[in-house]
Amino acid sequence: MRLFILVWCACALGFMSLAVSMHRHQEQVFGKCLDRVRSRIAAAAGWLFLFLGLALCVRAGAPSNMISYWAGVLTLAALVVGLCLAYRARQLPALAAIAAIVAIAAASVS
Repeated sequence: MRLFILVWCACALGFMSLAVSMHRHQEQVFGKCLDRVRSRIAAAAGWLFLFLGLALCVRAGAPSNMISYWAGVLTLAALVVGLCLAYRARQLPALAAIAAIVAIAAASVS
């Protein structure tokens, strides 16, 4: 369960970062467009979080099984972020903060 929470939080944060790197979603979430540098930083952070989720999965077991597990978690994270963007875009920063706090809490529990 701890692995799922860590991977889901990493993937959700990745998708949130990738979403806010796009102009349309920036207007939905922040009410304005970010500059080019911040958009690129958000995109880079998004990819980094997605690869972090993959690394956590591959490290946890057999790579063939865990890549499939990661794909499933990616799907769930994308669904949650997509629904949040569709219905509660202004709350995306709060969801990101909650995901980060939960990930830190899950990582610190032994």
